[in-house]
Amino acid sequence: MLRSQLIPVERKILAVLFVALLAVAAVTPFISTESDATVIVKDGEGRAFSFDGPVDRIMTIGVGVTATAIGVDALDKIVVCDSYSKTNPDPIFDDLRQYIEEKKIAANGNIYSSGKDQLKADIIDAAEPTKGLFDREKDVVLAVVSPSYKENLSFLHEEGFKNVMYWSSVDDYGDIVDFVETISMVCNGRVDESAGQMRAVSETITETLEKADIARAKAFYVTYSGNAYKVGNVTSITTVMIEAAGGTVITKDPSKEASTIEVSLPALMQDNPGAIIFADSQVFNSEEHLKNLRTMVGNDTRIYGMDPIWNNFSIESAKGVWKMAGCLYPELFSGDMPSADAATDNTLLYAVSAIVAIAILGTVAYVSMRPSMGGPKRKVERRFKLFRSRRFVITLAVIIAITVYCVLLDLSWVSEGRSYTFQEVIDALMGKGTWSSSIIVCDINAPRVVIGIFVGAGLAVTGAAMQAVFKNPLASPYILGLSSGASLGAAISMVFVVPFISSAVSTPALAFITCFLTMVLVYNMARTGGIIRTETLILSGVAVSALLSALVSFLTFIAGEKLEGIVFWSMGNLGNADWGEILFAAPLITVASLLLITQAKNLNVLMLGDAHAMDLGVDVRRTRLFILLLTTVVVSAAVSFVGVIGFIGLVIPHILRILLGPDNRVIMPLSMIAGSCFILICDYLTHVIAPFYGTLPIGVVTSLIGAPLFIYLLIRRKKEVGWN
Repeated sequence: MLRSQLIPVERKILAVLFVALLAVAAVTPFISTESDATVIVKDGEGRAFSFDGPVDRIMTIGVGVTATAIGVDALDKIVVCDSYSKTNPDPIFDDLRQYIEEKKIAANGNIYSSGKDQLKADIIDAAEPTKGLFDREKDVVLAVVSPSYKENLSFLHEEGFKNVMYWSSVDDYGDIVDFVETISMVCNGRVDESAGQMRAVSETITETLEKADIARAKAFYVTYSGNAYKVGNVTSITTVMIEAAGGTVITKDPSKEASTIEVSLPALMQDNPGAIIFADSQVFNSEEHLKNLRTMVGNDTRIYGMDPIWNNFSIESAKGVWKMAGCLYPELFSGDMPSADAATDNTLLYAVSAIVAIAILGTVAYVSMRPSMGGPKRKVERRFKLFRSRRFVITLAVIIAITVYCVLLDLSWVSEGRSYTFQEVIDALMGKGTWSSSIIVCDINAPRVVIGIFVGAGLAVTGAAMQAVFKNPLASPYILGLSSGASLGAAISMVFVVPFISSAVSTPALAFITCFLTMVLVYNMARTGGIIRTETLILSGVAVSALLSALVSFLTFIAGEKLEGIVFWSMGNLGNADWGEILFAAPLITVASLLLITQAKNLNVLMLGDAHAMDLGVDVRRTRLFILLLTTVVVSAAVSFVGVIGFIGLVIPHILRILLGPDNRVIMPLSMIAGSCFILICDYLTHVIAPFYGTLPIGVVTSLIGAPLFIYLLIRRKKEVGWN
């Protein structure tokens, strides 16, 4: 029997760190104060709207909002749009015109005086309850209108439309980005990556101009309305875009509320020689208007045309800002528009940090595996006293450091090639982040990371327990067919139950039940006269696993269109986790894992053999049954929500035993931390590979990493992996 040789200080350090990890994991689900099923957004007036998920139908009023809805892939949700969107020549509306023709949606009126009555008729007609095209209580009207025409929307409230969101003016370019984020959240329940590109454009321009340290170019915006040339004022969208492009707008007059005002253009140019003009399409595309404008400002003045889509609340405005920057500073912004990762690309930081972490871990591994001085006897003694030396503390510190790093790394992921900085992640977790970073970090990434922490910890600690029970380093949490049992439950749910009960409920429930029943079946098959031999238990598990796998294959064959769901579930996936699942799985995994750790001393005795264990007073049958039941609880709770994720329980305890020796009182707590670290690394890799093959199931990544690593360890250390 192994004697505990942890000195009191090290024992206290381990206890404090372990409890701290569990405490952090326990409170993480409550970081976000909003319900996971609820999205709260605000419109341009600051009014808050709450949605239980992406809306099914929208009405778009204004060219910009229609273009943005199309840009975030919500075209198929449009029921009514304005006629200007229908007739706009921009290529982005080509799909809209085809969609209008096929679906026969209403697109005849506009918000302005000439078409407001037709627009009102179209909207009210589409919302007739008998037609079922639009629900006034649940669906959303999205409108971008100038302040002078906002009154034309008053009929919407009078007619009982509950969700009317509109925008009319902006203070800075960030308001336009917020608009795009809001539209994408309402339509899709997530922030579209195009909003990240918009921020990248603005931040790239700002950073480039700061480094260049040059004088800001003077510019202003000109339009033609009311038989007069007018210039952009404080709330003009194009004025805001010019400032985002790095220009100084010379026509702003805070004393006047209108977005455009009349000024003397000759006098303005006389006071500001060399100022650049951005003209809207009504001016730039009209020979007469452009000729008259040049007469007033001089033929040498640089005048650039603005696309009507850019000059609006629009997802396309980033192109306008980038073009303006190129006009203002052609020597600085002549290339392609930057992608979303340009402003917050942490690739170099991550690569350097990963190399440093791997170097530290490799150094610790090399020192711990280095042959000791004093011969074989001394080496054996060192193996059993390893946790008494500094090696244990160093290994623990390195694992915790890498785990914290991996948590931040996984929380930072945004989209292809783009991540938040660690500071932005921390700000979001502390409630100080931007609206989009809070949603992505707290509502999208955090559930995946938290469920990964618990699943990785649970599978690793049960793997350590199974290896001790069966006295075999090749044992894993799935050795008794538990994964096959869970897969059968999931397959039954997807093929037979989903048409009647939501898969979010039925799949994890049936997977949990069948996983647990598999353990019961295997245990009873292996029991003979109240005695259970480990060899018989393993053979029973192999036989039952083969049978259940055959049933899963049969269900997969007859699944039809549900085939993809079964296949992907069997590969494992953390991305579908939500706080409700975590609140169910986390307590089961935590309690059962802690109870397993309390059995570490008995597991040390079982490793010596049943006869020795009984001689030392251990009730082998009851102890083994208790450990198997706890393992089943952990595995059932883990795989029922995320699917089958392999090699965590096989590789992690094995590596730790090579580093620190076979004492389960040390191996099992460390396995929990290291298992969480490993699964988060693999989860991040599923996203890194995404631009090439799409997001891989995490079970594929854990196998691709774990299997070669395990083979290497077996080849290199054949004589040290067994304990017979």
